[in-house]
Amino acid sequence: MNSKDEIVRLLWTLAGAVVGVAVGFGLMTYLLPLLKLPPLGTAVAVIVFCGGGLIGGGFLTLWVLNKRQKAARKKYFDEKKKKKKRK
Repeated sequence: MNSKDEIVRLLWTLAGAVVGVAVGFGLMTYLLPLLKLPPLGTAVAVIVFCGGGLIGGGFLTLWVLNKRQKAARKKYFDEKKKKKKRK
């Protein structure tokens, strides 16, 4: 894998992490008024929701990228194998 592919992969992972944080923050702002936590509990909730969104978003994006890359590689080698059989 060349450096361009690595940079694209890093940017997709960063985008997934940002989306994950946004989803975690949105969920947190919806749930905090319902839970009515003390200040320390609120700080822990912020860390858990935003951190979980960060990690989850990045992980999910990497998982999807790996699946797509694996499928593309398999398709390439299957086509290469078909061409070799034809000759």
